[in-house]
Amino acid sequence: MVAVRTGGVASRMWVAGMVAFFVVAALCATVAASDDGSGKASTGGAASPLKRASGRERDPAEEEAYAAPLAARDPRLAETFHRATRASDSGKTAEAEAAYREILAVVPDHAPTLRRLSYIEGQSGRRDASVKDARAALATGPGWEGKAALASALLNDAFKHQEDLPEAGRLVSALRREHPGAVAWDLAARLAVAANDIEGLRKAVELMERDGFPVAGSAYYRFIVDMKEGNLDAADADLTNAVAGGFPAATAQRIREDAGIASRARIWTAAHLGGWLLGAWLFGLGVIFLGGWAMSRRTLGAIERFDGKDLGAFRATTRKLRFVYEQLIRAAAAYYYISIPIVVAVVLLLAGGIFYGFIMLGRIPVKLLGIVAILTLASVWAMLRSVFVRRGPDEDPGRPVTEAEAPGLWALQREVAGVVGTRVVDAIYVTLGTQVAVVETGKMTARLRDGGKRSLILGLGVLDGMTRQQLRGVLAHEYGHFSNRDTAGGGLALVVQASLFNSMVRIAQSGGAMVVNPAWHFVRGFHAMFLRITLGASRLREVMADQLAATAYGARAFTGGLEHVVARSLEFDRNVAALATRAERDARPIASLYALPEGLAARDADQELKTAVAAAMNDAGSAYDSHPPPGKRIAWVSRLASEPAAAADADAPAWGMFANREALEREMTALANDRLRAQGLFEG
Repeated sequence: MVAVRTGGVASRMWVAGMVAFFVVAALCATVAASDDGSGKASTGGAASPLKRASGRERDPAEEEAYAAPLAARDPRLAETFHRATRASDSGKTAEAEAAYREILAVVPDHAPTLRRLSYIEGQSGRRDASVKDARAALATGPGWEGKAALASALLNDAFKHQEDLPEAGRLVSALRREHPGAVAWDLAARLAVAANDIEGLRKAVELMERDGFPVAGSAYYRFIVDMKEGNLDAADADLTNAVAGGFPAATAQRIREDAGIASRARIWTAAHLGGWLLGAWLFGLGVIFLGGWAMSRRTLGAIERFDGKDLGAFRATTRKLRFVYEQLIRAAAAYYYISIPIVVAVVLLLAGGIFYGFIMLGRIPVKLLGIVAILTLASVWAMLRSVFVRRGPDEDPGRPVTEAEAPGLWALQREVAGVVGTRVVDAIYVTLGTQVAVVETGKMTARLRDGGKRSLILGLGVLDGMTRQQLRGVLAHEYGHFSNRDTAGGGLALVVQASLFNSMVRIAQSGGAMVVNPAWHFVRGFHAMFLRITLGASRLREVMADQLAATAYGARAFTGGLEHVVARSLEFDRNVAALATRAERDARPIASLYALPEGLAARDADQELKTAVAAAMNDAGSAYDSHPPPGKRIAWVSRLASEPAAAADADAPAWGMFANREALEREMTALANDRLRAQGLFEG
């Protein structure tokens, strides 16, 4: 695996930015001892945040002592000294510097003036000049004040002048012996920052706090200690304390931004808000699931309890259930679309967390993170794309059959529509399989106004051995969906199911079907949940269609038709599998898709097939099946007392309704051979 080493360890992932941070820290904390023997924290000028934070005024007696040698020379020089000091304390450093230089032009060896000029030069970034004047001050007046001034000058921009740290260290050590107190502790802290000496800085801070150093300064240095140790919460509190002690709030906020504390606070705030939103979302998901589950149980319970006697009361009950269910499904569908941006955000945050975690570890596995990025984008794209499921143009579901080709079938479907009480279909399509279904196509607005195109889909494979009365029973069930308006509404549930299914397929195809992928778990889980909460509605639609079929043509007609469809589907699938195998073996087309393959027994004589049919009829079904198991459907309609008289042609074969059975079978067989040929089972 290709990897790029970034350096650092997990506990110090921020070290890469600390050098720049300490440069800022040193500039913000240019705290030096005062040069006047007061022992007050000062930076030699009012521009210093910490000087302002001290809130202390200069000692008048000390100021007069500093000015006395000048007054002896010229009283105007003493006044210039006081004026320069006032300007410096007011932040007017240019004015102060000009006044100090006037003094030095006359008295070049005045140590207090040299020291204060050194501080101003250091603050303005003229380090060499600051060091030069501080050395001159120390040479003129070799006291602790001079040592403090020179140490402060040497510590300016110390990151670029590490060679001066030993000398600064010696001066600070001398100060701690000769003049212990705030000045010495302040310079010791600055030295520790420059030398990246966390223990030395910690000790200096402890001494500051012990001796009552101004809170603005001690809290700031404590902030540096906590930042170095990675205690961001404590560092944030330190800055708050510094501001409370007089440290400029704007400077503190800038430091928070530079040190990453502000961004971390925003991240935690967003994380807390996100946690609440995620919890609320999960709670809403649970409410919808429990509501759907309860409605499903209530609906299925009503179906199971019906004894077949009071059909009117049952219809009234189910009508109410259908209405409530529609609202629930709408809410679930809306929740799904609301959930998509939430899940997308979770996926992106998880991917970002993985990247961030590897950065913290100091090692970036390029190949692994590339895979994570690809899977993340694929999952997000799959979910976003699923929102815009487009229904393509309506295509014919099979081969259209005209009334001239099947006059009996067209007449029978009109009869069924009239008995059930619904509009006839606009088209009939035949397919080569065994399905029997109805569809309604067109715009949703047209379907809701009962203006959609209705079609009957009939698989020719189901007709072998089927009577017309059985077909009536099966068609009455399908037309019952028309009568109950199942094909007009319910589109929202189908759209959501299609969206979820498409998302699952796309995520799986991209390789995102993984335990660590929240998008995969969401679409799988929501799909299962949606199927579960719509189960009652789906089952109810089927049961009500069964009821219409049994009422129209009797339970025997419907159950006989249902049993035939189940049995014939299994038989046809067996036959087609055998025909396809022989076509591949012999490398030649199928002679007839609907003839019993040589060597296979008819359904009634094939014990294995009979066992499979019995198992299908008695199958308990799944909690996610939209249709109740065949056995339960038969048991339910058997409770209905209605049993109308059978039609005169009840036992006539369904195939007799077609003008040319052989031609249709040849056409469907040719279609099957085209598909097998496309799969490469044979040529020609």
